[in-house]
Amino acid sequence: MADRSIPHSPPPNPTDPEQTFGNSKANLQIGVQSNQTNSFQDIGFGYVGAALQHKPPAVIAYEQTSAAGETNGDLVFGTRSTTDGSAAASRVMRIRASGAVDVDGDTTVSETLRVNKDVTLDADLVVTKAATAWTHSGGTSLVVTSTNGFVKVVSSSQYVDVESVRFTDDYIGIAGDTNIIRLTSTGSVATALLDGKLDVTDDVRIGDTSNPKLTVDASNGNTVINGTLDVNGNAVFEGQVLVKGFFHALGDYRIGDSAPSDSLTIKAATNQTGDMTLMDTLDVYGVATLYNNLVISGSKDFTMNTNKFKVTGSSGNVETLGSVTMHAVNSVLTHDGASGSLAISSSTGPVTIAGQSTGGYVDVESVRFTDNQIGINGDTDIITLTSLSGTSTVAFANKITTGDLATLNSATVTTTLHSGGDLTVGTGPKLTVTASSGDVVTAGKIAVAGSHGDATKALYVTGSVYATGAVTSASDSRFKRDVRSIDDPLAIVRSLEPVTFTFKRDAFPTRDFPVETQAGFLAQDLEHVLPHLVTEDDEGYKGVAYERLGVYAVAGVKALDESMEQLRNDTVARLEARVVELERALAALVSRASGPTPAER
Repeated sequence: MADRSIPHSPPPNPTDPEQTFGNSKANLQIGVQSNQTNSFQDIGFGYVGAALQHKPPAVIAYEQTSAAGETNGDLVFGTRSTTDGSAAASRVMRIRASGAVDVDGDTTVSETLRVNKDVTLDADLVVTKAATAWTHSGGTSLVVTSTNGFVKVVSSSQYVDVESVRFTDDYIGIAGDTNIIRLTSTGSVATALLDGKLDVTDDVRIGDTSNPKLTVDASNGNTVINGTLDVNGNAVFEGQVLVKGFFHALGDYRIGDSAPSDSLTIKAATNQTGDMTLMDTLDVYGVATLYNNLVISGSKDFTMNTNKFKVTGSSGNVETLGSVTMHAVNSVLTHDGASGSLAISSSTGPVTIAGQSTGGYVDVESVRFTDNQIGINGDTDIITLTSLSGTSTVAFANKITTGDLATLNSATVTTTLHSGGDLTVGTGPKLTVTASSGDVVTAGKIAVAGSHGDATKALYVTGSVYATGAVTSASDSRFKRDVRSIDDPLAIVRSLEPVTFTFKRDAFPTRDFPVETQAGFLAQDLEHVLPHLVTEDDEGYKGVAYERLGVYAVAGVKALDESMEQLRNDTVARLEARVVELERALAALVSRASGPTPAER
C-alpha cells in the first residue's frame, strides 16, 4: 500500500499570495508517492464510532487513473449509509482529469449552473423555478437532439412557444391567436384545420404526387380539386377552378367580375337558400342540389345531360328519362291551372303509385289504398284483393250495395251481400237469385253447414234438416222403366236388423251429428240385403236412403195382408165344410134317437 502519511508543506508567502488557481504548492497534499492505477487515497469526514474502523460516512478520494511518470486522476465524492462493517462508500459525483463532471443521483442546483462542455444525463432533469429559461449565449447555435428516440416538449397546463409560434395542446398559433391551426387524428385519418388565411408563394400540391387531390398553380392561380373543398369564409379565385368532386359554399359564390353583370352569382346569406343568377349556359356534370327557386327568363329551355331532363321554356313542358324523387317530409304534387285537369298516364307501360313498404298508403280523393286493401280513413280494409294460382278474389269486409249491374270474377263475402237487382254467378249463369221473388236457381251442387262430401249428391247437408212441408221425390211413371214388383218382401223384412244407436260426435266433429239416440240400420248390414239403398261418400263413408225403406215396409204389409186374407178364406171354407159335416152328423144322431119313422115301419 502506498504511503498514506500526510506531508506538511511550508505555507505560501503571505506577502506574495498565489494569484492563479493551482500553480503554487499545495498547503495540504495527500499522496506524495507514486501509486498504482485505479488506487484510491481518501479523506474521511464524520464520526466513525467506537470501533474506529476508519469507515467515515462522507469521503473525498483521489483515484489515480495513470501510473506514468506524470500521474493524473479523478476526484471522487461519496457517502456511506452505515459506518459499521465493511460497506464501501457509494460514489455520488466524479470530477475527471479532463474536467468532465459525472453525477450519480438527483442533483439540485439552487444558483446558476454554467457548463462549458457536454453534459450527459442518465435520468430526468427537473426544474422547479416558477419561471425558468434555458439560454444559449454561444456564437453558433443551440441544438436539442435525440440519437435513439424523440424529443418531447410539453406543458401540462399552459403552452409551448417556439420563436413566435405557440403550441397549445393540438393547436398551433401565436400569442393572442392560439388556434390558427388544429391537428387531429381519428383512426388512420390525420386532419389539419386552418382558421384563417393561408398565403403560399409557390405551387400548392396536396396528396399523392402522381395523383394530387388539390393543386394550385402559383403562376396563374389555376386550382384543381379532386375531392371536397370546405371554405368557412370568403374565397377569391382569380384563375381557373376545376372541381371534380363536391363544392360547398356557405357564403355568396360569384363567377365572373365584380360588376352586377356577373356570369353567375349564388347568394347564400346564412342559410344557403338565396337566389342564383345565370346569364349564360350552365353545364353540370355531377349532382346539383337546389334549395330555392330556379328561374329561367325568356323562352330558354332547361336541359340536363343533353336530353335526360328537359324543361321547354316556351310551354313549360317537362320531360325526363329517369325517375323523380322528392325528399321533403310532406311532398305535394299540385295542379293549380285555371281550368282543365291533372292527368298521370303512361303511353308504354303501367302507372304505379305506392306508399312506403311498411305502414304506407295512397289516398285517391276519400278512398285509401293500403297494399292490397281498399277502404277509407279509419276503415282501410273494406275490400281486399288477392290472387292465388291464377284465381283472383275480391273480399268485402262488410255489406255490398250495388245500384246497378255489378260483374265480379270472384267474390268472398264475410258479412252481408246486398244487391238491388238479380244476382247471378258464373256464365250461363251457374247461380241466379231473383231480386223480386228471392228464388234461387243453381246449376251446381249445394253444401249446407260444411263442405260437400258426396259428389253424387246435388244437396249435401252437414247436420239435421227440418221441413215444415213435405219433401217430395220425382215419381211420375213417365220417368221410369223396368218397373217390377218386389218379390217376397216379407223375406226382405225378416232379413233386416233394426237397431238404436248414438253417433260418435267426438271422432267426427265436422259432421255435426245429432246428440239424441237414433233408430235405424247399420249401412254395412243393410248393404247385404238392399245394396241399392246404400251409398258411399267421397271419403268412403256409407249412407242409407231411409225414405225408400218405407216401400219395402208397404210391400211387406201388403204381402202379409194377402197371406192373412188367404188364411182367412181358407179357414172360413174349412169351417163351413165342418159345419155341414157336423149338421149331417147331428141329424143322424137325432134320427136314431127318435126311432124309425112311420115310413120305415
